[in-house]
Amino acid sequence: MRYLQVLSAILVLLAFAGSAASTQTAEDRNRHDLRSLEAAQEAFALIDKDGDDCLSFTEFLAAYSALADKGESRNRDVEDRSTLKSDLPRPFPRQLTTQGEVACNGTTVDVQIRTANFGSEISWKVDHHCQSGEVTYGDNLVYNTSCCFLSNTTSILVTCQDSYGDGWHGGYLVFLGNRVACEDFDSGHRWTTSVPL
Repeated sequence: MRYLQVLSAILVLLAFAGSAASTQTAEDRNRHDLRSLEAAQEAFALIDKDGDDCLSFTEFLAAYSALADKGESRNRDVEDRSTLKSDLPRPFPRQLTTQGEVACNGTTVDVQIRTANFGSEISWKVDHHCQSGEVTYGDNLVYNTSCCFLSNTTSILVTCQDSYGDGWHGGYLVFLGNRVACEDFDSGHRWTTSVPL
């Protein structure tokens, strides 16, 4: 997951950082590089819609496309970050509440994570809407969370991952109380399946 964060940060930096003219002094280039880095860091914070400190490639493309469609240049100096934030599309229907919790403007789906042995090896994600994030699971435990989807979502693509490469040892996910995913994931690093909602 960290490789995506590093790659995304580099892509954002490249998107906002223009090449400095060869006639600039070293001090001017350093100032330009610092402004570009600050703009990239601010942009990263603004387009990380799910707040997981990891910019997905989809989030980056949506943000970059929004700026490109508005005729913004690669060398754009981001002075008014509130304008930049409002220019970016939301990839799925979520918003922060006053308590800092995420409210769902679509359909909330309950997810139960049932681990077996070696729970610390597992992670999961649903399309680009929901994921385990940086959670480290224990062995033979049950965890509950929820995901937010567009109201008209009829099926989701679930990816279960195992860092060791030997599957989930009998662990699985349950959506809506009865839609099971990854129960047959008994070998390999990754298992992807479609789950009807």
